[in-house]
Amino acid sequence: MKDRHLDNYGPTKDDSKSKKDGEKVPIYTGCVARFPLALREVAIVSNECAVKKYNTSSGDMGYLEVENGIERYSDALLGHMLDDTEGMKQNSEDFDVLHAAQVAWCALARLEIMLRNEGKIKSVRQPHFMRVEAMTMVDGSEPELDIALTGLT
Repeated sequence: MKDRHLDNYGPTKDDSKSKKDGEKVPIYTGCVARFPLALREVAIVSNECAVKKYNTSSGDMGYLEVENGIERYSDALLGHMLDDTEGMKQNSEDFDVLHAAQVAWCALARLEIMLRNEGKIKSVRQPHFMRVEAMTMVDGSEPELDIALTGLT
């Protein structure tokens, strides 16, 4: 049985001559391509709330060092979820970002801390390989996204 964390591009005609990608996690196709709009909103939370509210720099990883981080992000996650379900879609106290995006950010922060605590991450590098930019609005619909991947090896 294949590990659920591994990539599976399926069989090729001549498997002996094809590139073996079975050990790679499909970060783009497994996450970014499926949730580009949601991830853009989470990135806005990271920038607006972290950089402006807490006066940190973009890419700052200080959230990992918050005392009792799992419990604090769990509490924050549920607080934003309650506000979201009570009809307060935008958080006027936090730069009008969506409460739902803050729920997702807290869930990601919580999971990141849990995985690091369990030793699931061997090495950590800044996610410099990916840039997501909003391009244009087409007839009032959701923005099309230009996803640029660089430095993937």
